[in-house]
Amino acid sequence: VMDCSDSASVKAKSEAKLGVPRKPRVLLAACGCVAAVKFGLLCHCFIEWADIRAVVTQSSLRFIDRASIPNGVFVYYDEYEWYSWKRMDIELLEWADIMVIAPLSAHTLAKVIKPLKLL
Repeated sequence: VMDCSDSASVKAKSEAKLGVPRKPRVLLAACGCVAAVKFGLLCHCFIEWADIRAVVTQSSLRFIDRASIPNGVFVYYDEYEWYSWKRMDIELLEWADIMVIAPLSAHTLAKVIKPLKLL
């Protein structure tokens, strides 16, 4: 099990040891379409009832105002991919209860569905 470095993960681990009920953990992801301008608003809606982390693509950053993302939301950017994406992939898999991709372009949806058709 990989040790997470952000404060939300440390807090979640300590609460789990104490038996404190926790909020659902949601991984929010945004792809690079014009609807990504609403990503900050989406983060604000989810943070009211869930612990969230965000994953954004480089192309989505053209539309997302970084200042619109609430304080305390850890955001993973494409630049992380080159250095430690495999480590974070495992960390996020273990951390998240659910992943929400919003906005989701037709192009990204096709990339997600195509491997499923092969199964």
